[in-house]
Amino acid sequence: LSIPANTVVAADIADGSITSAKLADAAVTSAKIADDAVTSAKTTVTAPNPNILINGSMEVIQRQPPSASSTVTGYKTVDRWNENWGGTSAGITQAQVALTSGGPYDEGHRYVFKCTNTSNTTAADKWLYIRQGLEAKVIRNCGWQYNSTSSYITYSFWAKSSLAGTYYVFLSTPDGTVQSFRKSFTLSAATWTKVAVTIPGAANITIDDNTGLGCRLDIHVDRGTDYTGSGGIADGAWGQHVTATGTADMAQAWQNTSSATFEVTGCKLELGQNATPYDHLSFDKELERCQRYYAKSYIYTERPGG
Repeated sequence: LSIPANTVVAADIADGSITSAKLADAAVTSAKIADDAVTSAKTTVTAPNPNILINGSMEVIQRQPPSASSTVTGYKTVDRWNENWGGTSAGITQAQVALTSGGPYDEGHRYVFKCTNTSNTTAADKWLYIRQGLEAKVIRNCGWQYNSTSSYITYSFWAKSSLAGTYYVFLSTPDGTVQSFRKSFTLSAATWTKVAVTIPGAANITIDDNTGLGCRLDIHVDRGTDYTGSGGIADGAWGQHVTATGTADMAQAWQNTSSATFEVTGCKLELGQNATPYDHLSFDKELERCQRYYAKSYIYTERPGG
């Protein structure tokens, strides 16, 4: 079968219909490719940026045996992650939980950081957030020009809640006058969602050149009315931190729902305006990074003092 020259054009060929398996060896040569037909936009591969956060895949857990839980607030299970809650009659369990399917599993993650409500409360003073604190030197020297509104960092993560609703990312800087950036995100019930929040610099940010706390990066799951209201920081903007008007009211009432759950993994903070693929490190390297902040003389799988 002979096809007349110029009778088949690119518009006649369906996307994906020509594959490498259908091309004979050496059938495509440089002489057959028109000048400028191959551009950098068609060949560029996006490499992952380094992760500023530590243990974003929730793999390292030194304070408890693997997949263990705790009913105490603070740094009690997964390394570098503070699951912090409080308020009248509040009760929550935090745990490292194995992941077996879903979007984050396909991305290579095998564990999640999970919180489960164990004591319902309608108290105005309730709260729940998941936080990683960053050393001042780390965030100051990562390449982010934090006093420039045209320089950015991006926080991305996988999240799933048993309750559909609006949740919040906060980045706050405690040095100088405390400044906070707030951005809302929405989740459907019981559905893994990849969230990405891009954060610009701001003129009023202060980050000292030391090993103290340089910023707090939070996911806020619930806040009582003592910490919500109008007139606070605009969504997607920086402002002076005011605890009493941190967010709008959180209608899903997570802490007043029996056995409500919230899970997160694949947390990554990186330089730039776009979320790049998660940069998986070997377990020994991630453990080494965690041990700068917490180390034990017990074998890895044994709880200290246990």
